[in-house]
Amino acid sequence: DILEGWKGKIFNNHPSLLPAFNCNNVYQEVLNFGARITGCTVYHLGIGDVEEKIRSSCCDS
Repeated sequence: DILEGWKGKIFNNHPSLLPAFNCNNVYQEVLNFGARITGCTVYHLGIGDVEEKIRSSCCDS
């Protein structure tokens, strides 16, 4: 697996404050839920659970 050699070295981003709205249709789900705060998350790709991966989150209300 190509990710094994790069484990912990590749970052990815997600357009929500993970673990909330961990889906492909993030913006629509945020609107459907009526969330008043949203943001983005930067995390390590290929490491364990979402909570282990998260390196930074930011939000704007």
